[in-house]
Amino acid sequence: MTMIDPTNEIRAEWAERAVEVFITIVATDREDAVADLLCDLMHLCQRQPERYGPFEAALARGRANYQAEVEEEQAGA
Repeated sequence: MTMIDPTNEIRAEWAERAVEVFITIVATDREDAVADLLCDLMHLCQRQPERYGPFEAALARGRANYQAEVEEEQAGA
């Protein structure tokens, strides 16, 4: 398997595809989709903490990853 070094544009495209699938599955409105997905991820983490860990920890890691990726992109610009 070839590993790619994704740009933040590619990361945003991945997220958009995931949200589009979520919208299709649950028939939510586009404007509510991200909030609904986050809510459902909270339920998932609560029900399967041994598999996914606490939601707040995942959210904190996500924020840290986002900040690092934005800073990396800005440094390369």
